Amino acid sequence: MCALLPELLGQLPRRLPAAICLAGPPGSGKSTLAAFLCEILNHSRLSSLVISLDHYYLPREERKHLAEHIHPLFMHRGVPGTHDWSRLVNDIDQLLDGKGYGLKTPVFDKSKDDRADRKDWRTISSAPSLVIVEGWCLGAPAQLPTELREPINELERTQDPDGRWRAAVNDHLGRYRMDLHQRISRFFHIGVPDWHHVIDWRWQQEQELAEPRLRNQEDVISFLGTFERIAKHMQNSAVNWTQVSLSADSTHRLHIMD
Repeated sequence: MCALLPELLGQLPRRLPAAICLAGPPGSGKSTLAAFLCEILNHSRLSSLVISLDHYYLPREERKHLAEHIHPLFMHRGVPGTHDWSRLVNDIDQLLDGKGYGLKTPVFDKSKDDRADRKDWRTISSAPSLVIVEGWCLGAPAQLPTELREPINELERTQDPDGRWRAAVNDHLGRYRMDLHQRISRFFHIGVPDWHHVIDWRWQQEQELAEPRLRNQEDVISFLGTFERIAKHMQNSAVNWTQVSLSADSTHRLHIMD
């Protein structure tokens, strides 16, 4: 990653304060890259911080409400529509306006599949020059209605046969893109060799947890079923919506695409 650093730094916006967006499928290394960039920039006296989409998942009760009134699959955190999106957008605005000092941002406890108590939330201690917003689905435009017709995997075939869930998710994806387009200076995306690598990497991550929730690779495939459509759409269309496209090889080594 150090060898890539000069190229990455050259891709950052010159006009500050600013926000960039770093996206990529689960396990692609976006969180590691975001933390690395933040550390390097802070050491070089350019104040920066990372805002992670993962901490903006809706509380379990709110997702339960969506599951009961829109579609059962909204109980599963991950896709657009399962995030506290208005809060995230507001927090980005506060940080870009220089009003982030003392801002409390949510913390999500994945081991409990619920938001942590407010007393455990993160408190921002400075107004950054660069905000790095990282999240797997951030930046891509919505798919066309015709692209939603056919299910992409077994989960969509059996649990969303009429396409109602994926249409609702797609609407949220479009909103995410519209809101970010007004606030983000540059979009970065990490591509992967194929979907099998995403499954393997997520399974590896699960095995490293103190209390793994997924028992085997079949569980991982099921869990990632809600991510697959958007992740593949993002990779296939990245040339149309990113300013910087990176590629992770099978060993997680990153390269900037020409």
